[in-house]
Amino acid sequence: ALVRSTYASCIALLAETALRFLEMTQFLKTDNIYLSDLESEDLDFEASVYFVSSVKRALLTNITSLCVFFGRQKANDVLLSHMITYLNDKDWMLRSAFFESIKGVGTFVGARSLEEYILPLMIQALTDPEEFVVEKVLNSLTSLADLGLFPKMKIWEIVGIVWPLMCHPNIWIRDGSVGFISSAIKHLPETDVWCIVYPLLRPFLRSDIADINEELLLENIESPIPRQVYEQAILWATKATIRSNFWKKQRESFKSGMNENEEENSEEDIAFLERLRSVGMSLDDEEKLRHMRDYLFKVSR
Repeated sequence: ALVRSTYASCIALLAETALRFLEMTQFLKTDNIYLSDLESEDLDFEASVYFVSSVKRALLTNITSLCVFFGRQKANDVLLSHMITYLNDKDWMLRSAFFESIKGVGTFVGARSLEEYILPLMIQALTDPEEFVVEKVLNSLTSLADLGLFPKMKIWEIVGIVWPLMCHPNIWIRDGSVGFISSAIKHLPETDVWCIVYPLLRPFLRSDIADINEELLLENIESPIPRQVYEQAILWATKATIRSNFWKKQRESFKSGMNENEEENSEEDIAFLERLRSVGMSLDDEEKLRHMRDYLFKVSR
């Protein structure tokens, strides 16, 4: 495994070196032979990435250089399709390494692959059970937003998913959500920022702010939901039955895309809310919890 890991971490440099030799001798080779050399590189790549998780993580350290070597088409067909299989691995460190490296791959493969293949995976991973993975996803989303790679409609969509994380108990996730929102809105018209985005953020702010930037958001953000309340809420979402009105909208949306109007809490809901209050949930926390319901329900699945 150590040899395979070392080889995987060096494969991008080896590929670049091999390419230089190929270019130096290209005038001596026919086009067919040159293509066969590239095909042999594909086989070497597949052979180097054994099922051991550490080997896969080592490969990801220089994946952007490997993308440059293969070119955009093969980066899409070979590298990206192979990398996506890593997300099925139970090793959270591999998933984390995937999302840390995906920003470089995303900028290289182009807008279409980014929007159709990479972005849906990133959105899905925002509810990963390992919070360190979520933090890596937010950082990569921020980097891609800084580069202006998201169209306006996608920015709305992602902001609509990320904003409840502003009151997440994990400070890295909280800061990551603020960082993404601050970067993303720079690419929106002023009217969209104040008419669409700001009303979403306002419930999580202690006071109105004159400008939406990372510094002001962090200064005015409400305190997070207590960790114990957060964990108990996820447990509640896991155990909620059809008698629960608190989770009814999320349950039915999850199954069939239906949306129901808010209903009064059932007896089951009242009992669980009392349990949350007993572990420190305040009235403000309860309001934050209601805003985070969609996210919490997805995490509980």
